[in-house]
Amino acid sequence: MHLSTFNYQSKISAKLNDVFDWHLKPNVFERLCPPWVNVKINAQGKVDEENSTVYLTIAKFGLKFKLILAHKNFKQYAQFTDTQISGPFAFYEHNHVFEKGDANNTTLINDRISFALPLTSLSFIVSELIIKPDFLRLFKYRERIIQNAMADFIKYEGEKNMQIAITGTNGLIGRHLKNYLTANGHKVLPLVRSKNTDSNPDSIYWNPDKNEIDKDKLEGLDCIIHLGGENIANSPWTSAQKEKIISSRVAGTRLLSKTIAELKQKPSLFICASAIGYYGDRQNESLDEKSLPGQGFLADLCKQWESACKDAIDSQIRVVNLRIGLVLSKDGGVLAKILPIFNLGGGGILGNGRQYMSWIAIDDILSSILHIIHSENISGPVNLVSPNPVTNNEFTKILGKVLHRPTIFPVPSFGLKLLLGQMADELLLASSKVYPKKLEDSGYKFKYDSLETALRHLLGR
Repeated sequence: MHLSTFNYQSKISAKLNDVFDWHLKPNVFERLCPPWVNVKINAQGKVDEENSTVYLTIAKFGLKFKLILAHKNFKQYAQFTDTQISGPFAFYEHNHVFEKGDANNTTLINDRISFALPLTSLSFIVSELIIKPDFLRLFKYRERIIQNAMADFIKYEGEKNMQIAITGTNGLIGRHLKNYLTANGHKVLPLVRSKNTDSNPDSIYWNPDKNEIDKDKLEGLDCIIHLGGENIANSPWTSAQKEKIISSRVAGTRLLSKTIAELKQKPSLFICASAIGYYGDRQNESLDEKSLPGQGFLADLCKQWESACKDAIDSQIRVVNLRIGLVLSKDGGVLAKILPIFNLGGGGILGNGRQYMSWIAIDDILSSILHIIHSENISGPVNLVSPNPVTNNEFTKILGKVLHRPTIFPVPSFGLKLLLGQMADELLLASSKVYPKKLEDSGYKFKYDSLETALRHLLGR
């Protein structure tokens, strides 16, 4: 058996105790899994419980591997080890060692992985050419995630841990936000459509189609975040589908707004998703939160969506409408859909490529929402976009550069319209040059304000 080793040292600008404690919080493992690794966490024990286990399913090379790890050798503020009980490796052991750095308030995390592959004759080649480069990508990503997490921790150190209810926790933003807030010490209560909440007693039943909600469980919460709604890009925009999209957003928002306005112990904050579709197709016009609404289906939808918060506003609850731009994440949204095409070298501009795309990395979505929660002076519409919108042509070229792929296959406007109809005009060809004025004026600092930097982070390139 050929035993290989991999070593990586992360330097984190935070106190050792804080960095170590963060690793013990729920959902941290999910936060540390990079978006390009197809892993499902089936069950997991606590890091500080000897021999507690983590059950994983990992998909790679078109195959699925089951991996069971045991937590061992836990020493408070010093180390812990993950050892394979069963899985694809002949041997696997990951030692996490924490120590103070040379500078004040600096922590060094020393990750050492010892592993052996079952194919002895090829193990050295596979280890050096595939496994170790994958580990390097993984730990560079983890270092950035931990650094950002500790920056947020330091920024809000001393603030109370909150109870936050969230709709749409199975969606792209919702599932990331749930893990992010939980890893930051807050308690997340998902709103679900099943009345059977035995598997998760923190769940809160609601069904906006039936105008039903477990009102009592909303009493005394600190914040409610509404992200639920029919995916606007799943089906062609027939009249029936448009009605379904509108109803899923407006009816749900109205039910939540009316319900929390009637509570005895109201939340201090109601955050409701919206979209930059509010502004419509505006060509090269620079837009911020004070800009007038545009025209079209999405603009009308967003106006109705935001207006449905009226009951909460009238009851003196702080309400924030998140006008969300193009969310960059490899595990969902537009980027996940176009990556297979670009990876095959089939990427190209859409239409004339001159339309503006106002984008934001998923990491900044999460961090900016926490910033809003802690910023009592922020209310009303807030643009969740990076400060650097790009044209579709620029986006295409930068993504091709990051992937090392050509981008020479344009998709003409008429083809998109023929295939998608109105959806093409408003989602793919409309130009929205939107800026995050409220966020920047309130002191928020973007973690990824450059498109190339954001894509390299998310894709591990």
